[in-house]
Amino acid sequence: MTDGPDRWHRWLLDVRFGGDAAARQQDLTAFLYPVRDTVLDRARLQPGDTLLDVGAGDGLIAFGALERLGPSGRVIFSDISADLVEHCRKAATAEELADRCRFVIAPADCLEGVDDGSVDVVTTRSVLIYVKDKAAALREFYRVLRPGGRVSLAEPINVLMSPYDPDLFGGYDVTPVKALAAKVTALYDSIQPPGVDPMLDFDDRDLVAHAVDAGFPAVDLEAAGRRHVGEEAGSLGTVPADVGQPADATAGRGPGPGADP
Repeated sequence: MTDGPDRWHRWLLDVRFGGDAAARQQDLTAFLYPVRDTVLDRARLQPGDTLLDVGAGDGLIAFGALERLGPSGRVIFSDISADLVEHCRKAATAEELADRCRFVIAPADCLEGVDDGSVDVVTTRSVLIYVKDKAAALREFYRVLRPGGRVSLAEPINVLMSPYDPDLFGGYDVTPVKALAAKVTALYDSIQPPGVDPMLDFDDRDLVAHAVDAGFPAVDLEAAGRRHVGEEAGSLGTVPADVGQPADATAGRGPGPGADP
């Protein structure tokens, strides 16, 4: 653990919502809970399943899975952030759920601490977008699944929401402050040069290809897009990328030797 919360912990639990509890609750209700429910619906959970939530963050999907799995189900909380893993551990203990949980500190593309063929379901939401080697992550998902296991994930496809337009910043019209927006864009580009940003180097076809290459025999993809209607009649605004269109994909690992189809 560091002296203070790491950047992922700060971002997810505070900075993302500017410390505004009401904004956080609004985002949870309007966007995050529906995405969570879709991911879990498509995971086809069964009583007694063991679910691995990769990039568990504050536990949005993992705690939702615990509710659905019932007393015989188990959930592994995995995240690259030790602080977020500890946050989830404390929350699970407070809710008297810790005996059904395990906590692993690991990146999505190297799930050390999770054995081969040890889980029934892998879930993740808005995690692969931060991972440079997405193919390695899908291979890890396949490795840890038992025969007949499933992956259910939701990822924003930012490259589809990020056409270059000097009058837009994050989907918002910045024409009156175009010069300032250009300076901010230049700063972003100096930190994460265009062409090497893992948030913009893939689309839904890449994720499907990585899943097939990893060994998944069946991939089901559902793409969805949203736009915000402006306050003035007839105006249409582009949604910011961080609440853009999740590509919800499920992939099933086929039966192994001797397994039922």
